[in-house]
Amino acid sequence: MENNSIQIERDFEASAELLWEALTNNERLKEWYMDFEGKFKAEVGHVFEFESGPPEGKQWLHRAKVLEVIENKKLVHT
Repeated sequence: MENNSIQIERDFEASAELLWEALTNNERLKEWYMDFEGKFKAEVGHVFEFESGPPEGKQWLHRAKVLEVIENKKLVHT
């Protein structure tokens, strides 16, 4: 099986601390991305799950694992 990866880079006019909070705080994630029901942790090895799909359609379970964390700089997950 081939391992394909996607790397996304964006520039934001905000502090690293503010962006980190948006990416790692469960309450902030719920505001702009998805409700992880308080189960997301920015800790290497942490496995988290979420469902997504059309509101009235099939929901798909996604499992992800945190691979790398450098606070206020880098967050990598599957």
